[in-house]
This record gives sequence, structure tokens and C-alpha cells, in this order.
Amino acid sequence: MMLNSTLRSVAAGTAIFGLSVMGWFTLSNQESEAYSPRLEEKAAEPNGALEIRQALLGDENGVVDYAGLAELRQKVEKKAKRDLAAKASSLSWHELGPDNIGGRTRAIEPFGANGLYAGSVSGGLWKSMNRGDNWTQITTFPSLMVASIALAGNGDLYVGTGTAWEGASGEGDSGFRGEGIWRSTDAGASWEQVSGSGSFTATDALIADPNNDDRVWFASASGYGSITNGDLVEVQGGTNAPSAASDVAIAPDGTYCLVAGVNGRVYRSIDGDFADLELISQGSGQDGNPPQSGVGRARVDIALTADANGNYNAFAVYATSGGFFYGLFHSDNAGQSGSWSNVWPGEIDTATPLPRNQGKYDLAL
Repeated sequence: MMLNSTLRSVAAGTAIFGLSVMGWFTLSNQESEAYSPRLEEKAAEPNGALEIRQALLGDENGVVDYAGLAELRQKVEKKAKRDLAAKASSLSWHELGPDNIGGRTRAIEPFGANGLYAGSVSGGLWKSMNRGDNWTQITTFPSLMVASIALAGNGDLYVGTGTAWEGASGEGDSGFRGEGIWRSTDAGASWEQVSGSGSFTATDALIADPNNDDRVWFASASGYGSITNGDLVEVQGGTNAPSAASDVAIAPDGTYCLVAGVNGRVYRSIDGDFADLELISQGSGQDGNPPQSGVGRARVDIALTADANGNYNAFAVYATSGGFFYGLFHSDNAGQSGSWSNVWPGEIDTATPLPRNQGKYDLAL
């Protein structure tokens, strides 16, 4: 009996040893992937955010008095509570609208004494008859991508669709391709697409012509031009004209206009048809002209009233090619070459405005 038990123990041990050896050979013959460490992105430096915080909260030396700010916060909160308690019995609230507008409202156009048209990049066209207290969507308008609105002197309403600054690839981004420029002669009851504009994917600016009640001007990704009674005239403006434009402004007396190309260059015209454009952007903006190098987007505008010399001052604001704030430029001589100066930032750090590189996206004037 003892012999049989011993033989069984030896057999069991031999079997276990054999299985272990077979398992070792099996595992050793299997291929395994080489270890590859995970890649980690380098953390962004916090200095930029700290500098912005110091600029907003600090004293003239950039020093932030946190204890003083905490005390000030407590005082403001106490006063707000006292004021609210005193006024609560007489307060009433109502919604101003617009309701469900669906995105960034890029275009606003007044009409009459109390009327407003408003449009957003993905929320369609809206109308208010009481200075913005209440809004009604113009459901007859055939597009949701409103980028610009202009009301001609004769009452014709023009609406441009699509914007070049919304990442408008058509799918999955913040913007969508436009469908040209549309015209209504009955205050938005019905619409027709301006012939020749159907291929315009982005029309970022429309403005009425002060010299001609039947005409409006447009700046689009397909060029710069005018529309008269629904007829489109695309203006090339000579060899200097931009093939794609993003903004246009006209002096109230109709003496000159400014056009901004999508590359940030600024042009000027003084003839009645604004067809002969002069490129006034040069260098880095230190020689009496708007800048040409280092800019990624420009917005232009002209003062609504004349100065003491009878000139309508011109303005241009810029973002860098990287999306930061570049500067605000001003002309006190009707936008003429040599009359421009950088009035902001001056002593202000250029990285302070538009800190999230959204200068092209957010730029407004």
C-alpha cells in the first residue's frame, strides 16, 4: 500500500512538472508587443493667465491686494442685499428676447423709429417693432445663416448669408456655408435670391449707398461689389482689389469708402462708383498707413458725424494672424494714405485683449 501511494505521488508530481514546462515553452514562443510609453502633451504655461489677472485686478504696479479685494467684495454683496430688499416689492421682470435665436447675432439693422432686424449665424432672421422688447422670427427667410443686413434707401431689404470666420466647412463646425444674398421688396414677406450671388458662401458685410437709394454694397468671400435694384455688379477695382473681402464702410456724405480684404489689407476709393481701389495698407503700420504685415483680419468703419474740419474720420481694428489683438488705427483725414496712427493699444500689452486667440472670430468695430 505504501508503494502504491508513493508511485501515485511521483506520477502526480511528474505530471505537474510536465505541464509547467509545456506552459513555459508556450508562453516563451508567443510574440508580445514592445512597451511604448504614453505620450503626454506639454502643459501650457500659466504665465499668460496670471498676467491677464494682474492687469485686471492689480494696481498701477501690477500688485493684487487680495485682502482688499475680499473686503470690497463683502461690502458690495452687503450693499446689493440691502438694495435688493428695498426694491424687491416694486420689481417686475419680463423677457426681452430674441427667443431661441440659436447662435451669435452678427447683424443688426434699424428701421423706422422703433424697428430692428437681427440675424445670427445659425438662428435665422428676426424682427422687432418695439426697440427690441419683443421679437418675431421672419419664417419666410430661406436660410438660417445670417451674417449681414442692409436696408437700401428705397426700402429694399438685403440679407447676406454665411460668414468666412465660423469654420464653415459645412459639417460639424460652428458655421455653415451661405446661400448668397437675398432681397425683399415687401419688408420680409417674400424673398428672391440676388442673381449671380448663388455661389457666395460667405457675405460678411452689406451697407446701403448714401449716394444712391437703389444701391447697396457687399463684401463677400467671392469679391466686393454692389447691387442696384436687385442687379449685382461685381467690382474688381483694378489690380489692387481683393479677390475676397470681409468688410466695407462708406462715409455718410458718400465721399469715400474703405474695403477690408480677408487677408487684413485695407483699400480706399474716392470715385462715385467706388470701383478704383487704392491699397493703403503698408508695412507694420508705423508709417502713417494701416498695417499690412502680421495681420490676420481687419474690420473698418467710418464716423457718423464730421469733425471740426469737415472730415469723416476712419477706423480700422486688427487681429494678428494668430488671432491676438493687433491694434486700433485711426485716420483724421478721411482715411487718406499717410494720415493713420495706432491709437490702441499704445501702452497696453497687446496680448491682454482677445487672450484666447479668437481675434479673427470675435473681432468687431
